[in-house]
Amino acid sequence: MFLSLFIICGLASQAAVSELAKGFANAYIEKDYQTIVKLTHPEIIEKGGGEDFIISDLKASLDNSAAQILKYTSCEVLEPLEYFKEGEELQTIIPVRFFLEAGEQLYGNTTHFLAVSPDEGQDWKFVHLEYYDAESLKIFISNLSPDIDFPADKPFEVLNKEEKGG
Repeated sequence: MFLSLFIICGLASQAAVSELAKGFANAYIEKDYQTIVKLTHPEIIEKGGGEDFIISDLKASLDNSAAQILKYTSCEVLEPLEYFKEGEELQTIIPVRFFLEAGEQLYGNTTHFLAVSPDEGQDWKFVHLEYYDAESLKIFISNLSPDIDFPADKPFEVLNKEEKGG
């Protein structure tokens, strides 16, 4: 099934989802709330209280005291895991590795984005799965594929500065 959906999705579409996912991840690093909202799945915005509420919630989350100690420095968007076709949508899970610093220490953690395309991979919208589990997503995303396996986020790990180039 994966191979046929990969052919449907195509290499250009895979490049598009990876590029947009990188922009979505970087928006979290840069605290670019408008870009986060622009790239967030519309049902998350609608059912989550609207753009203003989502932005205030993001600010509270990303600007809290713990976020002032741990600073996001960069990210790495990995290959989508598997593509699913649900109705007219393509859906996939994208692993994203974030790098953070606290003082002189570098940390890494891997989380995941749900990516959904309503138009055969031309445009993509995202859900940062750090904030949702599989059950809550069923409430927010009406057309969620039942075949998607939601991987667990990996815990923070201490890295050497050399592991991320400095």
